[in-house]
Amino acid sequence: MTFAALGLLQLLPGKWISTPGSVYLTTEGIGTSDANYLLSSAIGTPLLLEEPEVRVWINMEKDVLLDPAVIAKAMVAMVENCDNKYPAGTVLEVTDNEEHQWRKVPQYNNPGPQGRAINIGNKDEALKPIKEFLAQDEASNCALAG
Repeated sequence: MTFAALGLLQLLPGKWISTPGSVYLTTEGIGTSDANYLLSSAIGTPLLLEEPEVRVWINMEKDVLLDPAVIAKAMVAMVENCDNKYPAGTVLEVTDNEEHQWRKVPQYNNPGPQGRAINIGNKDEALKPIKEFLAQDEASNCALAG
């Protein structure tokens, strides 16, 4: 079983699409792989909880962080696949501690992330330096091209 990152594409406000299964290029053309995908919310890792520059991204009074053990439990559940609960191609959203609250993400008409641990309160602050860096990088690339 393969785990892979998955991007969600917002087609219209409130309508998302996901693509279960990876597409890859081979010397013989395009192939597909029925990978399983795990979409998690914010995870309480040491980087997020202990690194001062990163810790400001979260609001400890409002934000809900999942324990890394929850993500490990979800991965094990997908690998063991008891009763074929998570067949190949499953996109599983884990935004809560209990398995009965995990959600299989539909391929079409997905309303977007659901659950209690889907937001990081200070994410706009976290994105500022990234946006500044990208703007500087774009400006330097334009200067080189021009």
